[in-house]
Amino acid sequence: MNLSEERSRQKLLDILELLGLSEKNQKTAEQYLDLDRPAEEKLLKETEPQDFSVLSQEIRRKCHDYRSHCTRRGRKEEYGRFARFVAAVGGSTSYYVLVNYGWAIGEIQEYLTSEQKAAVRAEGCVWNQYGVRNALKNLEQKMPKVLMDAMEICYHKSDNAKSLLAAAALYYTKPLNLMGKIGNVIFPGGNYKEQTEKTVRYMEENLTGSLPNVFAAAPSDAELETMVSFIQKSSAKDPFPGEIYRILQGKQTSEYLLTLLAGEAFLAIDHSPIFLAFLRLAIAMDAAAGRTAVLDLCLEIGGKPWFLNKHAQELEDALPISKEEYLRWCLKSCKYASPVKRMVKEHPEVIRRILPGISSEEFQHLLAVAKEMNKLLYQELSSSSAGEFRSKLVAELTQHYQKGKNEARQYLLGEIEIDSLYPYLDEWRGMRIYDNKRMQKIHALHNNGQDQQIHRRAVALECLCMRTAYFTAWWNGKWQKITKTTLKEIVSVLEEEHVPPSYQMELMGGFYDTFYSEKDRTGFVNDCVAVLRYQKDGWKEDIIRLSREGNPVVRFLCIRLMDEFSQEYKDGLLACAIDSSKQVRELLVAVYESKKEWEPEMKAMLLSKKSQEREMAALVIKRWGADAYKEELSAAYEKEKSKKVKELLASCLGLEGEKTAGAVKEQTSEGLAKEILKGGKKRKLSWIYEKDTPFPEVHKADGTDAPEDYVEAILVCYADMSVPGASKEAIRLAESLNQEELAAYMGLVFDRWIETRAEAKKKWVLYAASVHGGAAIIPVLYAQIQEWPKVSRGAMAAEAVKALALNGRPEALLLVDQTARKFKFRQVKTAAADALSYAAEQLGITKAELEDRIVPDLGFNEQMEQIFDYGPRSFKVILTPALELEVYDDKGKRLKNLPAPGKKDEPEKAKAASDAWKLLKKQLKTVVANQKVRLEEALSAERLWNVGQWKALFVKNPVMHQFATGLIWGAYEDGNLKETFRYMEDGSFNTVEEEEYELPADLKIGLIHPIELMKETLSAWKEQLSDYEVTQPMEQLERGVYQLTEEERSQAELTRFGGKVLNCLSLSGKLQNQGWYRGSVQDAGGYYTFYREDGDIGVELEFSGAFVGDENDEVTVYGAKFYRAGTVRRGSYVYDEIKKENQYLLKEVNPRYFSEIVLQLTKATASSTEQLPYPECKNNR
Repeated sequence: MNLSEERSRQKLLDILELLGLSEKNQKTAEQYLDLDRPAEEKLLKETEPQDFSVLSQEIRRKCHDYRSHCTRRGRKEEYGRFARFVAAVGGSTSYYVLVNYGWAIGEIQEYLTSEQKAAVRAEGCVWNQYGVRNALKNLEQKMPKVLMDAMEICYHKSDNAKSLLAAAALYYTKPLNLMGKIGNVIFPGGNYKEQTEKTVRYMEENLTGSLPNVFAAAPSDAELETMVSFIQKSSAKDPFPGEIYRILQGKQTSEYLLTLLAGEAFLAIDHSPIFLAFLRLAIAMDAAAGRTAVLDLCLEIGGKPWFLNKHAQELEDALPISKEEYLRWCLKSCKYASPVKRMVKEHPEVIRRILPGISSEEFQHLLAVAKEMNKLLYQELSSSSAGEFRSKLVAELTQHYQKGKNEARQYLLGEIEIDSLYPYLDEWRGMRIYDNKRMQKIHALHNNGQDQQIHRRAVALECLCMRTAYFTAWWNGKWQKITKTTLKEIVSVLEEEHVPPSYQMELMGGFYDTFYSEKDRTGFVNDCVAVLRYQKDGWKEDIIRLSREGNPVVRFLCIRLMDEFSQEYKDGLLACAIDSSKQVRELLVAVYESKKEWEPEMKAMLLSKKSQEREMAALVIKRWGADAYKEELSAAYEKEKSKKVKELLASCLGLEGEKTAGAVKEQTSEGLAKEILKGGKKRKLSWIYEKDTPFPEVHKADGTDAPEDYVEAILVCYADMSVPGASKEAIRLAESLNQEELAAYMGLVFDRWIETRAEAKKKWVLYAASVHGGAAIIPVLYAQIQEWPKVSRGAMAAEAVKALALNGRPEALLLVDQTARKFKFRQVKTAAADALSYAAEQLGITKAELEDRIVPDLGFNEQMEQIFDYGPRSFKVILTPALELEVYDDKGKRLKNLPAPGKKDEPEKAKAASDAWKLLKKQLKTVVANQKVRLEEALSAERLWNVGQWKALFVKNPVMHQFATGLIWGAYEDGNLKETFRYMEDGSFNTVEEEEYELPADLKIGLIHPIELMKETLSAWKEQLSDYEVTQPMEQLERGVYQLTEEERSQAELTRFGGKVLNCLSLSGKLQNQGWYRGSVQDAGGYYTFYREDGDIGVELEFSGAFVGDENDEVTVYGAKFYRAGTVRRGSYVYDEIKKENQYLLKEVNPRYFSEIVLQLTKATASSTEQLPYPECKNNR
């Protein structure tokens, strides 16, 4: 027996022990479940019944884990025997061992007999009201004999499943007097009469026997005898006894058990008068409790047609409730169906009596039915009650309104016109209501064809209030996207009610926001234009006005509409050039570009007094081909005052950036500040100065006063940025100021923003504060980065980390780097990595080069020393090659730790030194951990430095110096290793032969990987390090080396780890600690991949999957694939997919990178003790 078989055998034995089998069943299990012996099915007939419903949830979970264990390993025969054995012992209660939840038994049904399937399904659905309501469907069995035989294997201490099977069996069995010869077909063996009678008797006894259990407090013996006597002896024609009404008053009953028993009685109603009598009693009990649950269940359990067409009238004649109560139930539950029609036709007096208590919607239903079934009643209701119910309906439709409620009612009733509502629209639009019943009532008006004026006006009111939900969820009676047909219908209704075009267009804008993909939004806009083009004559002035005054989406739609008739709307289209919306301006550029005949207008616009128009003209002319308009563009360039437009014109003319920058530089900083503040832009900052607290003065660097609004100009620079970042103008203005005073000022601005709940639209404050806030703002920003994700503001934290990267100080970049490597919230972690890339881009270097620059020296000099001064005494701290701290007093004696300040020490100096020591220990731990990860990445990704870069990082930086002396380096030419060397503690370089080595200035330096070395060279380097007692700061020479096998060379998937089984938390933790990321989260929070990307290459590992927050389970690893980085779309509810054209064959992967990935996966799966056959285990999931 191999390890996998032994493990499975042990799991099975553990499960059998948990099941608490009887001694006989234990012996049977040992024989039947022994896979070394053929399966003896006769053994199953010798088992003793046991009730598995008593098992705890934990035991049930372990049973389900065992099923997953067998499934993943393809151990079908093993689990099949187990399932058959459990079904033989537990009958219906095997459900608690074999099924996870619900009543679907898909994976195990092949192991069960028809009777066992029915029994297990009955056990699964009988304890759930929804399951009972759909019992016939859930049982998936229509053969009465199978259902009756299944009753015999129901072993639950409560016989609910057994009684449900009995009821279902009788539902599918005709009464004995009607069965005839068909009984021989559905009851092979011809004993159908005996089995049916037996089942009926069981049902009768069960119903009467269960009666006491229905009550919360048991009735007296006399009361119980009265009710049992009624069940057993009453006729359907007998009036319901008043004595029983009195017994039921004030008695509490179990809704679940009552409806279950009543539903079963209803299914079997054709077989015994006792069943109808019980049903009558159950309905009375339900009514006494103020419920209609029994009638609700009867309507569903056998199917609505069965109730409505076959048994409704029979029940009506025997009901223990009044016809009024029954009709009210019918109106709520079956509306237009036969019971309502029958009541309208045969009992108009009942209709009249219930009118005062019904809703307007129910009245509409009655009116519609009366029109068909009882013309006289219809006329009576229309003339006498319609007005009352119109008022009632209107009151219901406006119940949520506060201000203007009377006006809304009057409008719906046709007493006032639509313009009377305009004063209340702001109030109504501010109401946050999603009233499904209100929308149902409006839809019912449309459906019933009654009172169409109220329907149209209700639709108009939904439009005015900008409630798009009615149109998307109820216009066609169900939720659907707004289509061209729907738009036509909506516009037709709104036009008939004279809803102004401005409100109709706003509604269209609301519809636009219900679409999420660009494709759907584009389709909707096209549909809108196609529908609204027919309104252009009546709407012309409104369209022109709204193209300038509407919200951005409305303006966009109006411009699209005007473009359909561009000559007619030429002036209107040209007037839109001043629009500020990015989306609208992009559309306008496309519109103008297509109108080359408007060239004179574009030339004139180039000289406009409005900068937006000049910018628009330049953009259009640039698309037409700027070379043909050099004269006009040059003239405009010379006159242009706006920096933004001037740069655009310079771009059109092909002028060098230095020329435009120089033109700006000529302006004084005070002049630039005044230019920035033109047009009342200071108003954007008014919220900052609302409090009385004065802001500190900010002087120039030379101590002279800065202009009063100079700092405000810096803030406006950031407030005006369309994409937040570092403002060049602001930085230029700040150059001349006292930096400490400016930092304090920015810190106060940041505090004010936090006090106003850090509004997203003012997030520019983050950048202003970070760029100009100095060192003091760094811990403040970082604290917010850590706090915001905890309160669902991950997006703001991500924005803050981008801002922090622009602070420029090494300690700020170090925190960003730390966040990029290890942060709980992925959104912020990703933003930190992006922020470093952005900061590097701004500096014109790579992200890796930026990371090199921000490695701190932690205060050490090039001799790896720093002094901590207490005043009368001082201490020298040395950074050792092992990256540990050693403390020496001023006499050279080594100390265990830096001593606490004493009485003779200078208090301020000693405290500062002590605090610095504590900070140093914390920082050293962080820096060492981060740099170890970076060096691991450099080794994996084959990072190379030129000699100057390498010396700056590894020779001059004391922390990295200590790393460098413990590692073996290589000199590379065109990516090929030329020589290996070691950097010595004395600053020299040594070869493997221990000869002195000169760093060649024209080669690149990188960490060697053992995969690159001959076996002799590798051994020699190991021996040298051992001789010098050097312990490497990271695994390098002893690193595992993994090479492609010949078989793998032609493959596109790495399958070495396929089938490995281990705990998901272990796999996830080890992968993410090595720089991998969790793949896209899909339906129900599941994810099925991990991935990493390094430069141009990425790798994705697939596994059996886990659910976020529930990962402490066993998972199976599948294969890994290499692909071109950046070609796989990832995100929430995105299915990670590597396209074939972007996938690498394993032989195409760099050998060093391949080895590193295999090493990482080896470490990540090290805890696995079992490997299943792959890909079979994947196919069996």
